[in-house]
Amino acid sequence: MKEELRKKAIEMRKSLNIAQISREICQKICNIPVFIEAKSVGIFYPKEIEINLLSLCNLEEKDFYLPRTENNFMEFYKFCGEESLKIGKFGILEPSLECKKGLPDLIIVPALCADLQGFRLGWGKGFYDRYLKNYGGKIVCPVPDCLIYDKIPDEIHDICCDFVVSEKRIITIS
Repeated sequence: MKEELRKKAIEMRKSLNIAQISREICQKICNIPVFIEAKSVGIFYPKEIEINLLSLCNLEEKDFYLPRTENNFMEFYKFCGEESLKIGKFGILEPSLECKKGLPDLIIVPALCADLQGFRLGWGKGFYDRYLKNYGGKIVCPVPDCLIYDKIPDEIHDICCDFVVSEKRIITIS
């Protein structure tokens, strides 16, 4: 079921104006109180069909962190500029080891789709669920509005997000 939903979400994303949706989602994220209050924010380096959050890094009052994967685990390292990134295991740009490791106040997680309960469907490798299992901060999931469902399949290890943000709305999960 999850694999079929992943394939459907990937196909739908190919027809979307992800650049425009990304700009609108970034504007919405900037208005969420937990984002405003956060001193450090974990984001992800986008694949071609993912929401691009890199424009948020222009906000000087915050430190931004990107994930780096090693073995089966992920940790966040401070974003020190494009020149400090290298291609990681999955072909995604990651911070080099020269950047400082950190624990962001807020983490914005990638998702192919999400539901109204705050569950997300990622790429299926489980890196974020393993990382977030022991994370105590708030979690935001940006996703195109057409990929927010009433309910998606979830499993015991899936971590619920605190906010689902689309270009049209901010859904607060209580």
